[in-house]
Amino acid sequence: MLLASGVASAQETDAGTLPDYRKLGALGARVPVWVVAQLHLYFAAFILGVPMFSVLIELIGIWTKDERYDKLAKEFAKLLVTATAITALFGAIFLLLLTSLYPRSFHYISNIFAPAFLFYGLLFFGETFALYLYTRTQRTPVRPQRSMPATEAP
Repeated sequence: MLLASGVASAQETDAGTLPDYRKLGALGARVPVWVVAQLHLYFAAFILGVPMFSVLIELIGIWTKDERYDKLAKEFAKLLVTATAITALFGAIFLLLLTSLYPRSFHYISNIFAPAFLFYGLLFFGETFALYLYTRTQRTPVRPQRSMPATEAP
């Protein structure tokens, strides 16, 4: 009951009454936000770079007609599932830290970027769906059938 009243009163506050920032132990507020934001950006860059690299490897495989390149591209794409989950985790932690440690700044920024939130969410789910389709559809190469040598009758 006490928690519910605290949440309700927090929703009724105006942006003018929010503190500029809060402290988080001996580290302050900047170091945890910086670390989590940096890790989120590292994994986000990985998520953006690997599909481009996979497309290049696929094109090389098409030009050289070598199956190894196709397998390599699929292996790289499998890394994206874990990297996407880790990126989402760090993004959620980053959002939690920003909303709790910098409430006034987050309120200001969220009002500016509010129209883009839906578009960003649709892009995120679209990329995830495309990744799912890419990793689950496997081309089976056409291989020539080997003929069995005729066995000699005794």
